[in-house]
Amino acid sequence: MKKARLGFNSERAQLRGAIKSLKETGPVVYLMRRDIRANDNWSLLYTQEQSRPVRVAHILEESHPLYRLAWFYAKGLEECQTDLTSLNIPLDIVESVDKLSKYLDEVKPAGLVADLNTLRQYDLSPVIKLCDDAEIPLWEVDSHNVVPVWVASDKQEYAARTIRPKINNKLSDWLVDFPPTSSNSEKLSSIQEFDAEKYLVDGWKESKAPEIKFIPGNIGGKEALAKFIKKASQFEKYRNDPNKDAISNLSPWLRFGHLSKQRVAWDVKKETNSSANFIEELVVRGELAENYTYYNKDYDNLEGAPNFGKKTLEDHAGDKREHVYDYEQLADSKTYDDLWNAAQKQLVNHGKMHGFMRMYWAKKVLEWSESPEKALENTIRLNDTYSMDGRDPRGYVGVMWSITGLHDQGWKERPIFGKVRYMNYDGCKRKFDIDEYILKHSAKAKTDS
Repeated sequence: MKKARLGFNSERAQLRGAIKSLKETGPVVYLMRRDIRANDNWSLLYTQEQSRPVRVAHILEESHPLYRLAWFYAKGLEECQTDLTSLNIPLDIVESVDKLSKYLDEVKPAGLVADLNTLRQYDLSPVIKLCDDAEIPLWEVDSHNVVPVWVASDKQEYAARTIRPKINNKLSDWLVDFPPTSSNSEKLSSIQEFDAEKYLVDGWKESKAPEIKFIPGNIGGKEALAKFIKKASQFEKYRNDPNKDAISNLSPWLRFGHLSKQRVAWDVKKETNSSANFIEELVVRGELAENYTYYNKDYDNLEGAPNFGKKTLEDHAGDKREHVYDYEQLADSKTYDDLWNAAQKQLVNHGKMHGFMRMYWAKKVLEWSESPEKALENTIRLNDTYSMDGRDPRGYVGVMWSITGLHDQGWKERPIFGKVRYMNYDGCKRKFDIDEYILKHSAKAKTDS
């Protein structure tokens, strides 16, 4: 194998399966699953290290719960295809996991590289079996995290305070700039190209842009990053005020893989003098979430809660609930709490909720649900349906933190919550102008489903 170029650390890749060496002939295929971009992509760069022609394969995603999520995904994938084509790298669309075997038979690769996704539905076991049967090696590359999840820690971490020193001690070795993606020496033709308009019309009967402020793709993500860098000092002062435009709002591009987390961290650290709290939020907290979903596959149910959280919620499961709302009432913002309703409307109307409000929002669902299990189910469903950054490790961890005390500690015991941290309306009043927030987000919620 060719020695890795400057910037690529071999610990970022791990060999999966039984086969250790490339076949003598054939391209190397990058199975692009999570990191939908042609640049700033360690998985693609590692594929190019094998000194073979490179192909990129993508298994089409069909399970988007709302049109705006499908549109954002499709337009980002279309831009990525254009960028790859300019590098003479074909993007091959594979319609389903079941069709991957046929694809491998057709292209006869010498080996396969897959990017890491820590969620259950992206388990690599079926792909490992296909590669073993085809007698080709499979490498998994963590091109999402700054410090690869298996390098940061070899176990599930208890809290931010336990993973923080592990990441910070390694950050100078891993937080580096990216080398450029190079071109294939000869142009290869795609077996099946992606047509975003056809994908959207076939699945949703429309292809126009939804009414959201997020522009999909790497270009849109980098424009949003540049905008944030100009106001980064505001993040330090006002990041917990939902009425201030102080947060980065980069999570949709990070979640869909259109923008590299490492690029964000590198540019913010290089271009600003006030990056410490942002790096803490982006890298330490973000990679704590990845650690959790990598090592604990019960990340979306009560079995994945910390022991104190499971016990205290069980002890208080029979406590009287003054209000109980079902999923439809929550989705339609039909609660007695005008602040919570405004937060839900922000989520439905804009595809994103301020992080401070998301904590309050999730904790109130626990208070209003018939059981902790139902609270988790409804909160995750709401987040995964309406949020542009839903169906993501950070989303699951945010819900689990709010409802089960994950990555937190026990607090003063109270009804329903037990020892799980409590938040209430009056506490929000002390933090920010809730009347301003309610007024801003009180419009009737609309959906694009």
